[in-house]
Amino acid sequence: MYYNNRGLAFLRMEKNELCFQDFDMATKLNSHDPNYFFNRGNAYLTVKNVEQVYECMYACMYACMYVCMDGWMDVCMHVWMYVCVCVCVCVCVCIALST
Repeated sequence: MYYNNRGLAFLRMEKNELCFQDFDMATKLNSHDPNYFFNRGNAYLTVKNVEQVYECMYACMYACMYVCMDGWMDVCMHVWMYVCVCVCVCVCVCIALST
C-alpha cells in the first residue's frame, strides 16, 4: 500500500518517472490488488501512453477476477465496478485516438 500511495502523491506532483516506479513496485509486491493496476493505468493515461493504459486495465480486470474467485464475495460487486471502469477507460482512449 505504501508504494501505491506514494505513487499517487508523485502523480499529483507530476513526477511521472517516480510514480511509475512506485506503481510498478506496488504491483510486483501484490499482483492481486486491482487498485494498483488501475492507478498505474491512470498514470500512463496522463502521459498518453496508450499501450501501457491497455496493459494496466487488462491487468486490473484479471486482478478483479482473482479477488472474486478467491472467495472474497463480500467485495466482489465492488471489484466488478473496477472492471466496468477499466472497460470505459479503454473505450474513451479509443474514441480520443480516433478523433
